[in-house]
Amino acid sequence: MTVEEAQARLNKWCTTRGDIRLRATADGRSTVQTLAELEPLRPVPAPYPVVLTVARVVSAQALVSYAGNRYSVPPELHGSTVTVSLLLGATHLDIATLPTPGRPGPVPTVIARHQLAPAGAGATIREVGHVTALTEAALAAFTTAAPHRRKERRPPSPAARAEAEQLRHQTTGRSSACDDTQVVVNLARYAAAAAGRNALIPAAPNPSPEDQPDTRKNTLKETNQQ
Repeated sequence: MTVEEAQARLNKWCTTRGDIRLRATADGRSTVQTLAELEPLRPVPAPYPVVLTVARVVSAQALVSYAGNRYSVPPELHGSTVTVSLLLGATHLDIATLPTPGRPGPVPTVIARHQLAPAGAGATIREVGHVTALTEAALAAFTTAAPHRRKERRPPSPAARAEAEQLRHQTTGRSSACDDTQVVVNLARYAAAAAGRNALIPAAPNPSPEDQPDTRKNTLKETNQQ
């Protein structure tokens, strides 16, 4: 038989035989159906809260990446590892520090709570307090000292020139001493060549044939006068 037919037969058996059976009670005897109505089932419990937790490293801009979006944290946590916790079905997420090892009963400390952005939206969610603290940290780290040596434009050293000369000789068989195609940078020559070649000044138009003087007529006129 099908499942529907089996259920129908079970319902018929409960109505005609199962529910009308007698049971002894403190007040006498009662049917199974009466006892069942006096002992209803408890309500269905709420779904078990599932929390998704992942570990993330805070970037130099005090941001934590999660599901295609970035969320701000205090700037002093840059480079450290935090946990992002999300209760399934919730509209916000929590960012907490990792428990301190060695302490009795360590408990993570929630340091930020943000509204959950749609996954993959590429949004950056910042709290006003985090922005202010990041700005103050950037201004405090500002200095007027000389830049790092890696940022200075230094000419090649004699050792670098000798190495380049060796590589040039191995590649082309020629050295810079016998190379006649050396380029000499002279800004004075460039200025002289660029003088009068401004593209904003239109070039002088070429005269038309009608505007040009007819030298043959002038010569014939002078001959007749002589």
